[in-house]
Amino acid sequence: MGGISPIGNDWGTVKKNILSGKNGTRFMEEWNEYDGLSTRLGAPVVPYDLPAHYDRKRTRSMGKVALYAVLASEWALEDAGLLGHEVITSGLTGIAYGSSSGTPSAVGDFGKMLFNKTTDNINANSYIKMMPHTTTSNIGIFLVSRGVLSQVQQLVHRVVFPLAMLMKQSRRVSK
Repeated sequence: MGGISPIGNDWGTVKKNILSGKNGTRFMEEWNEYDGLSTRLGAPVVPYDLPAHYDRKRTRSMGKVALYAVLASEWALEDAGLLGHEVITSGLTGIAYGSSSGTPSAVGDFGKMLFNKTTDNINANSYIKMMPHTTTSNIGIFLVSRGVLSQVQQLVHRVVFPLAMLMKQSRRVSK
């Protein structure tokens, strides 16, 4: 099993909390700062420590959404005895992963760009953190999947986005 949730990050803890009726919902005091927000109920994930191999180089293109997805996928593959297995790295395995959006802070940075007409908060990894398929892309790269879908995601990381950043830099130089 692989999962990061408000009621636990491993099956033993999740099962115990389900059986005892705990649901992870709590009052979110930190939301008091938002005018017009009618609710203060949330279910934040249980804190966890990233493993040592989740270094800056490997995680710089990940926001929270991608980190959750990659870590949960790694745990699931490890639990199934497939982490590092040739079936994952051979090109025979693809990735289908659902997330309706990327990391909210990165989405916000693009919103600021649109409203403020500046790319000050945008960097080489901003789009990758914001894109809806950030989970699939980062899982494929981090866990070295070489399936067709993963190859498309890696193309975005390695070719399309760097070209976009070069175009951005050339616009700044020409101003």
